[in-house]
Amino acid sequence: QTCALPIYLIHDVEKAIQKDADLLSSTEMQAIEDAIQALRSAITEKNRDGVEARQGQLIQLTEAFADRRVRKALEEV
Repeated sequence: QTCALPIYLIHDVEKAIQKDADLLSSTEMQAIEDAIQALRSAITEKNRDGVEARQGQLIQLTEAFADRRVRKALEEV
């Protein structure tokens, strides 16, 4: 149950990338993909501290992407 939120985070980020990958640079994409893999590994290892750290890293790496997605959505209205 501890890992439910990080799993949802991974799902949401992957879904966002599928929809708006054009808003990411190749460097950002690679960093996010690496962070997702690191978070998945921590979940698999049942490493609570690792999960929390990797989840925070993924959130930080996706903040600018999320901002760009919001701006794009507002422009489409």
